[in-house]
Amino acid sequence: MTQAAAGLGVDARPTDWRGRTSLVALTAVGAALLFVVLRLLAGGGEVNRFILVGDLFADPDRVPAQITALEDSTGYDGQYFYRLSLSPLSTEREVHGIRFDEPPFRHQRIGYPAFVWLASGGQATAVPWAMIAVNIVGLGLIALLGAVLARDAGRSPWWGLLVAGFPGFLITLGRGLSEIVACAALLGAVVAISRRSWVPATLLLTVAALTRESTLILAVAIVAVGVGAVVIRRFAPRWAELVAGAVPIIVGLVPGLVYLAWQVVLRGWWEEDAVAASGRRIDAPLVPAVGLGRQLGEWLTGGSGLGLMRVVWLVAFLAFLVAVPLLVRKRGGPALALTLAVAAYVVLFLMRTNYEREAFFLRYLAEPYVLASALLLLSQRGISRRLPQALLLLWVAVFAQYAIDL
Repeated sequence: MTQAAAGLGVDARPTDWRGRTSLVALTAVGAALLFVVLRLLAGGGEVNRFILVGDLFADPDRVPAQITALEDSTGYDGQYFYRLSLSPLSTEREVHGIRFDEPPFRHQRIGYPAFVWLASGGQATAVPWAMIAVNIVGLGLIALLGAVLARDAGRSPWWGLLVAGFPGFLITLGRGLSEIVACAALLGAVVAISRRSWVPATLLLTVAALTRESTLILAVAIVAVGVGAVVIRRFAPRWAELVAGAVPIIVGLVPGLVYLAWQVVLRGWWEEDAVAASGRRIDAPLVPAVGLGRQLGEWLTGGSGLGLMRVVWLVAFLAFLVAVPLLVRKRGGPALALTLAVAAYVVLFLMRTNYEREAFFLRYLAEPYVLASALLLLSQRGISRRLPQALLLLWVAVFAQYAIDL
């Protein structure tokens, strides 16, 4: 039994898959490179297509020469990661002509821009290309980590593509966003937890939290299960098997404390905290799924085949996220933490009122999809080959549309 098996209760089969994990990673990197090349060719080689800077938050006369600010446009989130990547620790409201809309909210997601800044060597002209490169490497790491999880559970490493093949990552890659880096750190933490390597797990969860605050959901789940384990062992020992091998509370606590410390720093810099800024962006309905139902109705009645395709995408991924925890039914603290985290992500997703245009809602399903896939790979259940076939069809559909039109 491997260390991963011991950590999540998997009866691993001793199969020698060495050497194939790197090939899985290279396959994911190759697919990402193809996507990037096609988008560049479709856009005449303009790297601006990977950032989408709008003139409402940028001065067209002051942005770097390789960037074109779109007229009468708010742009998209990639422009804020671009601004942070140019100068990660700057507290100027405008850098190279790019302005924040909500400074503390944007600045809290420092992880991805920090990696980009390092990759670019601090050179402004290299930043757009570094944004692409970091995400390509991140996607390769997700595939590699997924392959390691599959191998540790006695499966073929090629099952790692189940994790890296999430179609929403194409949107992240095509817009210069942070989900890929956040999910790579999150999945790395899951691998470390499965091997009971608590220090790497803590560090990786901290990196994830500083990249996307929503990854703290797993940290909260770890703390909740850890506290529950203490209570159960003391007052209800017959249920101890449910939380056996629970992850130490400190693994989830440290990322939360580091995140809070970073919030204090941001509060001092911007005289406003990110939580308050985030609150202005949230419009939760009184009844869950109202916004989702409205969006599905618009797509179904829009008379567009593309709208119907988006409905299929959304329903398929939500069904996957709900089905995996129900089917796996694994016992043990680590598996319970993963299950609780996936459930929390689904509930929060259903509480949204704004699913944005087109299929950008896939961004919000990235983290729960990665955790659910990891839970499935580390389970003892057989996995139908129809699952990767269906995922491949969805991936190709998203690839075909957004390699050119994103």
